[in-house]
Amino acid sequence: MHEQRWILGHNCQVKILREFSATELIGIVFARHDDNRPILPLTAKELPEGKQFNLGGRVWRVLYTRMESNEAGGYLATALRMV
Repeated sequence: MHEQRWILGHNCQVKILREFSATELIGIVFARHDDNRPILPLTAKELPEGKQFNLGGRVWRVLYTRMESNEAGGYLATALRMV
């Protein structure tokens, strides 16, 4: 079974789908809450090109988003690059 990898930030977290290098990846960005509300994937409107996130102590910038799918269904994949 493939181990799931995450990058955690203060307000969001990223489930890593594919890594191209230590500074570029594709993942699913989720909102992160301090209470017990479920985490939900962010929408394309919430992830405009150029938006930056502080994740894992580093700043990441959105390169693009696109719809992808797997056996579980569709999801919004987000390409991120470390700034």
